[in-house]
Amino acid sequence: MKKLISVLLSATLLIPLSSCRKGSVTVSGTTAEADRTDTAALVNHMTDDELAATEETDLMLLQRPWEDTGADDTDPYFESFSHKIAYEVWYVDDYISYYEEYTDEYTESERSAILSDIEENPEYYDQIIQGILVNGTRYYCIMPPYEYDGGAGEITFLHFDPETYDSTYSELSFGNYDELKDMLREELRLCVENGERDEVFEEQAYDDLVLFFDTLIAGQVEELPAGTLEDYTVYSYEHPAVSSDQQSMYWEFDEEQVRQIEDHIREFHFFDRELQKNYVIHVITPPSYDPDRSYGALVMTDAVWRFNDVYSLYTEMEQGRAEEKILVTIGQDYRIDPWDNEVRANEFCLNMREFLDFITDNMMPYLSEQYNIDTSVSCLFGHSQGGIFTHYAAFNSDLYENQPFSEYIIGSPAFWTPYFTDTEYFDGYKDEYGYFDRNDTFDKFLYLTGGTLEDADYEEYYGDNDSTLQGLSNLAERLDSHEVTSYVMRLYESNHYMYIPQMLIDYAEGVLN
Repeated sequence: MKKLISVLLSATLLIPLSSCRKGSVTVSGTTAEADRTDTAALVNHMTDDELAATEETDLMLLQRPWEDTGADDTDPYFESFSHKIAYEVWYVDDYISYYEEYTDEYTESERSAILSDIEENPEYYDQIIQGILVNGTRYYCIMPPYEYDGGAGEITFLHFDPETYDSTYSELSFGNYDELKDMLREELRLCVENGERDEVFEEQAYDDLVLFFDTLIAGQVEELPAGTLEDYTVYSYEHPAVSSDQQSMYWEFDEEQVRQIEDHIREFHFFDRELQKNYVIHVITPPSYDPDRSYGALVMTDAVWRFNDVYSLYTEMEQGRAEEKILVTIGQDYRIDPWDNEVRANEFCLNMREFLDFITDNMMPYLSEQYNIDTSVSCLFGHSQGGIFTHYAAFNSDLYENQPFSEYIIGSPAFWTPYFTDTEYFDGYKDEYGYFDRNDTFDKFLYLTGGTLEDADYEEYYGDNDSTLQGLSNLAERLDSHEVTSYVMRLYESNHYMYIPQMLIDYAEGVLN
């Protein structure tokens, strides 16, 4: 069982979480001032249907709209899962088929070793529970027994480290059903204590898992064939309004803090025709906002994690430690799980050009009509997969008439993530997407940032690709080779994401250089 779980956990993907502050310790690279010149007014390229769909609303964020699934019980596929108590069971042949089919995820030697192990130890790969379903909600934190009569038994419970996202498991033995329920309560409590989940998840999961075991004891749990829950997950992404797995669909923010600056926040909803997707955009004006003045904009992707930073940055401006800027966050539609890396990769890795089109030709020109934005001192920030995107955005900016940004923060770019390595864009990032074949000079300013401790966080995923810090270092070397001086690289004593709040404050205070 241990060997099997180790193999299964290898598919766990990077999910950055919000973080506490860490102090900076090192600065490396070249420091120089980029040319600061005013740019032409931005031209709005939105289509009529995009303009018609764009609207300003009340601050829906405070209403937590993701808690309303909008589930349509008339949807036949959703209906088939919404009242089902089941588990997905894999047998030896299922594992053989899986490792023979998914050749892109493993090297030939890795696949051969796994297939040999299956042949030599078939008992480890037979009647294995891959996940359970309780009335539409999927749980992967627990591997129950295939059969259970209410007496003694064993379960396996999975945990993850919220800082490194490494997964661990506990094989738990119990003497009777009451002991099992006590174990479930304790393991779920540990999830909350360790920061893996919140109290809402704890209560829902406990009730659902007890219901599952009650049904298992009664011999009424439905057995699902291999791949069923993956298909259901894909369906949930494609039809978010009927997805009932809501425990991760929340935005991180302190409601009291947001209410303190609520009068300075406007919420916009955009539709993008190219991506056939809606986005939630928040604009936060500075404390002494004057509509007749011009302000630089700090535009931040992954709004799901940025609202704690928004309040901190607002406070820095209010107390006079930071230059006043307009803050803009780009978020997923409230009906879409913003924590999921497959969802994030849609913009940051798979459809970078279309997402950059949206920001450059739709969102920023529209906001520039609402606010007096000084593009010559405006900045785009992205982290991890978002760092891949801001790197792409900087070195494809020359292909656009509109120039909404003069600065880009490339935070811990995960050039190694499988969501990027298998895309058409992967081969282009190491020569900056041909920018220097098209141009003799680079007129933007780059901030390359990362954590000195983060290479160990996701080491198992690097393979033959650069680690995060190697990717940053190699990018700096390439910039030097093209005699680009308009960049700095600053590393913080931190893991993959923990430095972001302090880094943004350093940027706002003008000390990131």
